[in-house]
Amino acid sequence: MSRAFSGRSSAISGALARQAILARDAPPQLVAVIDEVVLRRRVGDRAVMAGQLAHLLAVAAQEHVQVRLIRLPDGAETAYVDNQLRGQVVTESADIASLGARWESVAGEALPRGRSIELIREVATAWT
Repeated sequence: MSRAFSGRSSAISGALARQAILARDAPPQLVAVIDEVVLRRRVGDRAVMAGQLAHLLAVAAQEHVQVRLIRLPDGAETAYVDNQLRGQVVTESADIASLGARWESVAGEALPRGRSIELIREVATAWT
């Protein structure tokens, strides 16, 4: 097995393990704010995109999950603290305050939950 494939396999296994947490008897509340551009960025073929968005819709429909979309007109990039390689625990109060202010700014611009789900459905139909 090549190192590249092994790394991808490990990342996929990690992602699936994180997703399994949402199916527990007492799942945590999940709030995800996603840039709309990720819905439109083609990864794989049209069937892959349609399948990914169908999965996102199924997850977003769960009561304990909120998926909210943000539209960044200037093309600005966003980042998150947890990724496939590692999660970063932030403990410095100044950093927490900075992240909190950024979160409020992003969440304030994001579409409401219902409209986000509608937009995901709309984009998903474009991929089918």
